[in-house]
Amino acid sequence: MIPLVGFLPIDDPRIAGTVRAIERELFEDPFVLRYSTAKEHNVDGLPPGEGAFLTCSFWLADVYALTGRYADARPLFDRVTAFANDLGLLSGGIRRRIAPARRKLPAAFSAPRARKHGAQYRPGR
Repeated sequence: MIPLVGFLPIDDPRIAGTVRAIERELFEDPFVLRYSTAKEHNVDGLPPGEGAFLTCSFWLADVYALTGRYADARPLFDRVTAFANDLGLLSGGIRRRIAPARRKLPAAFSAPRARKHGAQYRPGR
């Protein structure tokens, strides 16, 4: 999110390092976790296994597009939006092991992000 709010320019080396760390530590294709839920990290005192926060996946797709990684941006966006229900709604969070009907809807962050950013993941946008 750092380059999306203008805190650092997209070409700052720290952005590339942050993306690599997210891909390595928080990315469970196609989902990006808010933080590590591995038992050894236990940062929140809750049992491991929190679902992914879909907005994080959209943020990663945005950064991919801003850095010219369109070949990564659009497929990631498509894989996340494929989890929309039959009305096209996305939940805020998701666990792959839970049936879609059990997700919490509506999502104040995920659905608007999907509508706003879907077309930008192509060169020249």
